[in-house]
Amino acid sequence: STLFPYTTLFRSSNHGSITREVERLERRSLELRDKKERKLKTLEKENMDAYKGVLWLKDNRALFRKPVHNPIMLELEVKSLDCARYVESHIGKADLGGFVCEDPNDVNLLTSELREKQKLRRINVFHSSPEPPSTFRPSISGSELQKFQFLDYLSDMYEAPDAVHAYLCRQKRSEEHTSE
Repeated sequence: STLFPYTTLFRSSNHGSITREVERLERRSLELRDKKERKLKTLEKENMDAYKGVLWLKDNRALFRKPVHNPIMLELEVKSLDCARYVESHIGKADLGGFVCEDPNDVNLLTSELREKQKLRRINVFHSSPEPPSTFRPSISGSELQKFQFLDYLSDMYEAPDAVHAYLCRQKRSEEHTSE
């Protein structure tokens, strides 16, 4: 009987913290939905064909052998707003608007469906196997770069699914080798 008031106090205090956590998670979920919706509206303005491709893919993902990622601009999460323009300017519109397929056969299927059947012309589709970001670790650390007043590696300025990250790293690596 003396324990009863403490149990009630514990339950109401525990309930209050759970309620606050649920509210915090609901706010975060709403923020993420708003962010995704803004990105989707930007894609609609920039490339209506890719936007229509996203809508088609949403209902048809089961047709593919492995994951097919939405256009890169929808998949990237830039870690800092300060880096957003830098990331966008170095990736390029063709890549930002491109879908990434983890299976090479899915590239053909998606391209055929969107370009030929749906008549969407401004569609880019790339193949990239998922590899962890650690696979692409550069030989010079980010802190070492700061000595030379470099901000950071481009690949450290965003988060993306492993296949998208791998595609971008391979793209930049091949661009470096062709410009030498």
